[in-house]
Order: sequence, then C-alpha cells, then structure tokens
Amino acid sequence: MRRANGSATAGIVCLARGLAGVDPYAETLLNQMHALPWARPLMAARHLPDRLLALASGGLIGTIGGRTQVIDAHVHAALADGATQLVLLGAGFDARPWRLADALGDRPVYLVDHPASAAARAQVTAVLPSRADIRVDIDFAQDDLTSTLRAAGFDSTRPAAVVWEGVSMYLPEAAVRQTLRQLGALLAPGSHLSFDVWSRNRGFAAILESIGRVGLNWMGEPLDFACAVDDLPELLGPAGLHLESTTSAVDAARAFGGAGLRGLWYVHAVR
Repeated sequence: MRRANGSATAGIVCLARGLAGVDPYAETLLNQMHALPWARPLMAARHLPDRLLALASGGLIGTIGGRTQVIDAHVHAALADGATQLVLLGAGFDARPWRLADALGDRPVYLVDHPASAAARAQVTAVLPSRADIRVDIDFAQDDLTSTLRAAGFDSTRPAAVVWEGVSMYLPEAAVRQTLRQLGALLAPGSHLSFDVWSRNRGFAAILESIGRVGLNWMGEPLDFACAVDDLPELLGPAGLHLESTTSAVDAARAFGGAGLRGLWYVHAVR
C-alpha cells in the first residue's frame, strides 16, 4: 500500500457503499477524506437510476452494495446465534458499528487494521457519534493476530462475529492461510466468519479482470490470492472452520441494478 493515510481502495469502497444506498454514513465520511477530493462530488450521482449507476461503474457499485448487504446479513445471523463481540478485520472506513448499532447493543467491537489505515479511520470517523469501539493496530507482517487481539481485551472463550472484507485477495496465499489458522486458534466454538474471496475468471471476464488488475497495481494494491469455490472447504478446514454458505457477487448485485464482478464470492463460515 503506497498511501501513508490508509488504503485508497477503502475510500473507493466507502463511495460505492454510499452510491449503492447501503450506508447512510458514507457521505459524511467522504467529506472528511481530504486525500480523495474527487470522491465527494460523485455522491451526487446517487440520485441516478440504479441500472445507470451499475453500468457507469462497471459493476463496482452493485458489487459493493451486494457485498455489504450479504455480510451485514451474516453479522445479524452471528448475533442471533449468540455472538458476544464483533471483530472488523481490516476495518478501513467501514461504518458497520453505526449502521448495526441497534443489533450490536453493548457488545464490544474490535477495529483491527494496519496503523496507517487505523489512523486514517480514526480521523475520518471522528465526526460520527462517539462509540467505545476498541482500536487494534497491527502490522500483519510482524505482529501476531491472536496475541494482539487478546491483549486488546478480546475474549477467546466467548463466540464472536468476524468480518474480513476486501482483504484476502490482496494477500499472498501463505498470509491468508496463516490468518485463518490464527482465527481458528482464537475463536470460540459457535463463532462466525464472513469474508470475500476471489476466484480467477475465464474467457471475456478474464480480460476485464486483467484491466482491473492494472488499475489496482497502479494504486499499489495488486490482486494476489484467489481460491476456487470448490476448494473453500480445504482452505477453511485446517482452521476448524465449517463452510456455511457462499454467495456470488453476480447474484448479490442484482438488487442494485446490475451484474457484480464475476469471480468474487462472499463466504460465511462457522467455527
């Protein structure tokens, strides 16, 4: 990641959430992102028809809108199943603690991210209503996720909901597997994990994927890890995680007027 003020893609995701109409806090957050001045005027486009927005964004808005709704549903399911704490692993500019405040109640929320991204988030979200969420700074290249979260107060004896959104595809496979192993050691039985994973495209979709990769490479955030849906049980099994469900970005995006990015899947697993 090149930017010292946090991930550029996190700002783009925040914009897409706002344009998709799934995050009422997005515009407020964008107004604080001085490093992305071009993003704020684009929020005016939210009044355009869904199908036009979907086409203009090349499927990004539908993808982010669908992903947000699917993962929010996973969190609600986890809370209903007895999760007593929420972990946002790679929190970025995610406004879930505010959007889901009623469902969360007084459950602790742990905001885990790289120090640069965490600092940017703290600055941007300072304008939102005050919350007692717990900031957890971690350098995944050097720090151990399990011990770092426990030191921040995370209770490994109680079920948790973990959201790992928009992260795995930027990591090497070894780092993905290591993170899952650490979560397996950290989470109590009954915990839920929601994350997205990239599965390589074929044919014309592969051409579009290559174009997207060029843009992400330019931003210093190249795609790396990919996993076929059929291989998910093998990926999750060593961490003691059971595959609960998968949802394609294409299916989830239909509610937002267009097709989602082919090759992206949303995964719900249970410890």
